Amino acid sequence: MRVINPESKDHVFSSLDDCKNAIFLAGPCPRDPDDMENTWQDDAIKFLEKIGFNGVILNPVNKYYDETDKDHLKKQTAWEVEAMHKASAIVFWIERSEKHPALTTNIEFGQWHDKEGVFVGSTDAAIKNNYLKERIAAVGKTWYTTLYSLLVATVNFLNRPSKKVFLSDTHFSQQRTLELSKRPFRNVREMDLTMISNWNKSIKMSDEVYFLGDFGSDFNYLKFLNFKILHFVFGNYERQDADKNDILSETIEKLERLKKQGLNIKYYNRGECKLKLSNGKSIVLVHEPVDPETTMKDGKVHDDVLYVYGHIHCRTIYKLNGTDVGVDGNFFKPVFEDQLIWRLNAIQYLDDNVWTDKCKEKE
Repeated sequence: MRVINPESKDHVFSSLDDCKNAIFLAGPCPRDPDDMENTWQDDAIKFLEKIGFNGVILNPVNKYYDETDKDHLKKQTAWEVEAMHKASAIVFWIERSEKHPALTTNIEFGQWHDKEGVFVGSTDAAIKNNYLKERIAAVGKTWYTTLYSLLVATVNFLNRPSKKVFLSDTHFSQQRTLELSKRPFRNVREMDLTMISNWNKSIKMSDEVYFLGDFGSDFNYLKFLNFKILHFVFGNYERQDADKNDILSETIEKLERLKKQGLNIKYYNRGECKLKLSNGKSIVLVHEPVDPETTMKDGKVHDDVLYVYGHIHCRTIYKLNGTDVGVDGNFFKPVFEDQLIWRLNAIQYLDDNVWTDKCKEKE
């Protein structure tokens, strides 16, 4: 278990470039240097060690914080925002009191309370939490009344059984994709942090991830994204850059470097990976979709040749022979195996209006 605080004694803010399987401790933080000992965050760290948590704890308590320094405030805020997005789970322990009114916590709670991987609680003695409790009940979550039970639930969430997960076309840090795909983000940083959060709060360290190409500008992002093994099918951006220059060997070199650093990555630079799903059906994982006419048999799509693809950025979720797992068509989130099986099974029930290129004229 490793604990990361925002700032070191030499006033350097800590890097968040290596924080897989991380829990962020959200809630009232002490501001007075004389009040920095025996915090609820300290209790949480001891409990997590007792529970056997083996990940990273992101503790925003900063004993070097200077609230009179606007630049310092900006750096602290940026660190907390990045940490909450990169975290695999966020724990809100809202022991609100007159001394610690948790005003910043109110804002963070409003942003995160209904998201996956967020757990909330306080003792009954905490004041002015009734509205927050109503909001938690409205989204079907539990309000925990002991810090220990809150942390046990969080660790159980992170330790769920392994699953197979599929996604594609994140295009991390690429302004071109933000603009051309009309992604609903104000800037590249917001785009990246949203996709990182969606990845880490749904994908666990036990999961087998199938990524179908066009990851983005910086493969070092893989250092803080959760997975047990990453199956990487190269996209057109891994084979060539936007100017059509061949970069295949450069991509392989970058991934080999990450493998040497301990990341479990298997890549498919020839363009496809075959997989049998838990329902017995076989699929082919590719970057670009395959023309359905090439997979026809007796005038029908051969259901033993189903493709899972990306590349087209939500132009169509379904084709006659497969489905799109690119993030643009999936709320910028991964697709899990059970969702994928449901979709592939649904293809046979979709009517002609799904496939037509033109609207039928009324007679």
